[in-house]
Amino acid sequence: PLEEAEMSPMARSFYGDSKRVRNDRIKGELGVTLRYPGYREGLAAILEGRGIAIDRAIAIIVPAEEIVRRISGRRTCSKCAAMYHVAFEPPQKPGVCDKCGGELYQRDDDAEDTVRNRLKVYDATTRPVLDYYRGESLLAEVEGTGRPEDVEERILNVLDGLVPARARVRAAKHK
Repeated sequence: PLEEAEMSPMARSFYGDSKRVRNDRIKGELGVTLRYPGYREGLAAILEGRGIAIDRAIAIIVPAEEIVRRISGRRTCSKCAAMYHVAFEPPQKPGVCDKCGGELYQRDDDAEDTVRNRLKVYDATTRPVLDYYRGESLLAEVEGTGRPEDVEERILNVLDGLVPARARVRAAKHK
């Protein structure tokens, strides 16, 4: 977990706040030349080098407020790391782990302000990638709310014809 990873305080703050370092800053301050100017070019080159083509890109669409509710409601046991959710899977006694009696806490990266910041970063960094795949007619947008089984079925429908039949059978067995 992030809390236990070995990293400098600066690196920890970047991960915790979902910060990124722009390519031009890396080039300017470190004096390096990046092989690829951006994500799209880098991914395209890697895939081409392996003989892989992208047939479909999937974006699972969930409203921002639902994302905030899902993530900021998570709680973790301080002793055994069991996971709970205040709305979807609450412990029997608020703030206390059902398994070991440990105290439940909210991780820093699950705090509402942090989640909202991560969504801003997502909009700034990932939306352009989605726009690219949309422009290439490769993007399939899947509604990501509802029961997990329903979302899975929507994804499999988008992949129909792309996923081998045995994978669909395997997914059906896990329901």
